[in-house]
Amino acid sequence: MLLHLEGGEEGFVDSSDVSDRPVRPDEWPMVGARVTAVVLGSTRLGRWRLSLRAGDVGVVTALEDPEAGFGYWNALKASGAGDAAARDAFFSFEGADPLLGWALTRPPHSPDRRFAEELLARAPGVIKDRYAPPDAEQL
Repeated sequence: MLLHLEGGEEGFVDSSDVSDRPVRPDEWPMVGARVTAVVLGSTRLGRWRLSLRAGDVGVVTALEDPEAGFGYWNALKASGAGDAAARDAFFSFEGADPLLGWALTRPPHSPDRRFAEELLARAPGVIKDRYAPPDAEQL
C-alpha cells in the first residue's frame, strides 16, 4: 500500500503492517482515505516504511518523545535483561509502560516480544502484576 505523506513524500505499508491481526486486502483502508501511520524506518532507496498497526500507532502516541523512548528500549535490549542497573532505570522511565505493553503484544516470534517476556520475568512484583493475565475466576 502506497501512502502520500503530508510533506509530499511517499511511503509504503507492507501487508503485515496494515493491522495488528491478519486482514484481507478488501479490509485495507480505501484509496484516498486519510490514515494515521508511524514511521518504521527507511529503505536503502530512501522510501519510508510505515505501519498502520494500532499497537504501533498507540505506543508512538503514548510516548512523549517516541524517538528517545525507542532509543531507550533498543539500548536496554543491547545491554540485556540481566543488566540490573539498566533494567531498574528502564522501569523508572516514564515510557516503560507503553513500551513494555507494546512489546508484549508483538508476535510471539518477535525479538521485541521475547525480550519483553524475559524483562518481565525479572521485573519487580508490582510490575509483573500489571501485566499478569486475569485469573480464570475473573473471566
